[in-house]
Amino acid sequence: MGRFGMFALMGLVLLVACAGGAPSSAGPTVERIGADPGEHLDREVILAGSFKGWKGGCPGPPPVSRSDWMVDDGTGCLYVHGPLPPGLDPARPKDERVVLTGVLKRSADGVLYLDVAGRKPFFPAPR
Repeated sequence: MGRFGMFALMGLVLLVACAGGAPSSAGPTVERIGADPGEHLDREVILAGSFKGWKGGCPGPPPVSRSDWMVDDGTGCLYVHGPLPPGLDPARPKDERVVLTGVLKRSADGVLYLDVAGRKPFFPAPR
């Protein structure tokens, strides 16, 4: 491997090491989603935040079902509809960091939520 190849490889290793896995800021914040929901509605969104289970600060009742749970990214709270991240208890959340991929939806009552049903798996978010 030549000098250029070695530098390219070192740069790639450094980039991957600094990224630490799934990007925590790959998608919009809850605050940004709330400010302009039309930009994200019915589109795939990646959201990183703290798992709040059923004890988060989202206003109002769950938008789709009683099983809906919450995630908070520090800028706001958003309901999530779909399966729970493996190993997390919605009755006893511990602010576990997660990265979610889902489609932003609006309930019949106008409440925004992230639909993760049938989506990609959940990832622990880098701290």
